[in-house]
Amino acid sequence: MWKKHLPQFFRITGVLIFDRVHKRMFAAQSERCHPAQIDRFAKARDYNDVHLFKTASSHGTPIYHTNVMMSIGDGFAVVCANCFTNKTEYQTLKSALELDREVIEISVEQTEKNFCANILHVKNDQGEPYIVMSQSAYNGFTDKQKEQLGQYGTLLSNPIDTIEKIGCGSARCMIAEIFLPKKA
Repeated sequence: MWKKHLPQFFRITGVLIFDRVHKRMFAAQSERCHPAQIDRFAKARDYNDVHLFKTASSHGTPIYHTNVMMSIGDGFAVVCANCFTNKTEYQTLKSALELDREVIEISVEQTEKNFCANILHVKNDQGEPYIVMSQSAYNGFTDKQKEQLGQYGTLLSNPIDTIEKIGCGSARCMIAEIFLPKKA
């Protein structure tokens, strides 16, 4: 009986990118991200603006996790435009992001080889912003891209080559987001 539901698989970690400010979700459709399950999840959490799009890697297969090719921070978004198979879908997504963010486009090589989109914008307990990434991502960004990102926080990088080579993930995959209530 359970096999009947298997094609509608939905793996929340890495599949969804949230814009919590505007209650928007972004997801690359793949075997780990079924449209019906995304819709169910969005409705349950009162997210009315869902951007579900088709992508392709350099090998022609769908991008397995959205956070491999896209990241959203406060004031910026990192996106691999060339991973989108439908350029109209990309333009719609880009227009939505550009309302209040700088869109920093990265290449397919930066996406697949360096995990440049697999980054996370965080704040410490003093409210100071940081952008956490692997050393590979840091090395993969151009000087201009580092300068752009540096406007939004201190870039923190760490070598995690084994995770990236064997685990097929990077810094963002290793960090859980926790949203604590603001101190009075």
